[in-house]
Amino acid sequence: MGLGKLNIRDLYFYLVCFMSIVIFVMGMVQGVENLLDIVYPDPDSPWVIERYDRQIEEGKMTPQEAQHKIEEMQRLERERNRVRNIKELAQNIVMIGIAIPLFAIHWKHASKTGE
Repeated sequence: MGLGKLNIRDLYFYLVCFMSIVIFVMGMVQGVENLLDIVYPDPDSPWVIERYDRQIEEGKMTPQEAQHKIEEMQRLERERNRVRNIKELAQNIVMIGIAIPLFAIHWKHASKTGE
């Protein structure tokens, strides 16, 4: 098939195939990132500790109360990050699940028109 024979219909099929490959690759890369974030979460943020250190210095909180609050905030942050990563991983799986049949259907049609 030469470029002179390329019509709008063929161009459409090839563009959809290209886009489905891009979606598939993005879904795979982001899915691996999310999976790694679930397995190996980021360390706890230092802003939580700094926030309560200031409150101890100002006499608004005892060190024991601050430690309890810090542990609770860190636990909540880890759980929030875990849930976010699971949701994003599910979105990536859906992207991959849509891209594969989209590519297969359009490539089948593109191959027929190219003959």
